[in-house]
Amino acid sequence: MNVADLIQNLLGTISREFYADRPRDFFRDQTALKKAIARYGHECNTRNWHFDVCHIRTEILRILRSIREKKASIAWLPRYLESAVDQSIRERADHLNEKAKRIENICPKISDTLKPVVLIQATDVEILSTLYRQLKNTRRRASRKPSGKQLNLI
Repeated sequence: MNVADLIQNLLGTISREFYADRPRDFFRDQTALKKAIARYGHECNTRNWHFDVCHIRTEILRILRSIREKKASIAWLPRYLESAVDQSIRERADHLNEKAKRIENICPKISDTLKPVVLIQATDVEILSTLYRQLKNTRRRASRKPSGKQLNLI
């Protein structure tokens, strides 16, 4: 499973669980939901934690299950999911940090006699973080009004 599969899998789950009778709303919120899913990778990347896609999928499904069980009144699911991801990471930071350290210790250390290898492929967390930043920065640029400091050339 790669990051694209992860996002499609989670979007399918969200569609079935939260938007079953409202497919039009799901398609409207799809980009914001991708951003909320990618938030997990972004937060892990800022803390220098590198997890695989299976771990990220399990954690986000756990968050979605807890949202479903609470039956809270949700005004807009993408924003609620993004804040739930933030809260989950804050609450479980010690556990996640330990897990990330265990993963690092499994990988062998490079000795001083060997030259380090440059990794070309980004990790799953880095891909999700990049996606989050791209989705966060996409705004409607056409709606911005020009500033008043433009020169009027005659």
